[in-house]
Amino acid sequence: EAAIDTGLFDTIFVTTDDERVSEYCSKFDGVITYIRPRELSSPRVKLSQVLYDGVVKLESHYEIFPDIIVLLSVHSPLRGPEHICKAVDTLILYNTDSVISVYEDYELHFTHGKNGLKALNRGMLNKIRLERESLYVDNGAIKVFWRDVIKEDELYGRNIGHIVMAFDDSLQIKKPFDLWMAEQILLRRKRQMVTEQTLVYSEEV
Repeated sequence: EAAIDTGLFDTIFVTTDDERVSEYCSKFDGVITYIRPRELSSPRVKLSQVLYDGVVKLESHYEIFPDIIVLLSVHSPLRGPEHICKAVDTLILYNTDSVISVYEDYELHFTHGKNGLKALNRGMLNKIRLERESLYVDNGAIKVFWRDVIKEDELYGRNIGHIVMAFDDSLQIKKPFDLWMAEQILLRRKRQMVTEQTLVYSEEV
């Protein structure tokens, strides 16, 4: 639905191993669904293999030849159309091979050094955030690629761009607790919206 709301796409192609997902998505105009081969649903299968299979199917079966591919995870319900538009714009403006969505990790991180642990972001030893030491986590919500970059064993290319999403918007639904968290975030936002509308009304009165 977020993809449709962007108004960016000529074709929305859903590759899935779940008949229920296919049935639901087929209700939307302009959406093509595809039940991928069972062997591509194994946990050991690379994301690049799944994406490559879908693109080849799109081109060979439907004769649709895209310039840009946008991969949207079904596990990211708080990703909005504005995030998708920003990712596509970033790919085009900065001419990177790919763009991924991330959130910034503000915690202190270490790696192995010669004399024990070595801080990756040394500024955080003193609780000081330094731009050059920023660490980002791939939140899995959005990945954008030029078609020529996508290969069966290669996904990102050499030059990777990024857009930063808020930590809340980066939530991935993988277990029941995650679903509860998403519901709480949406409920909080709804309450904030009602409060803001009430304040505006009060000021007008």
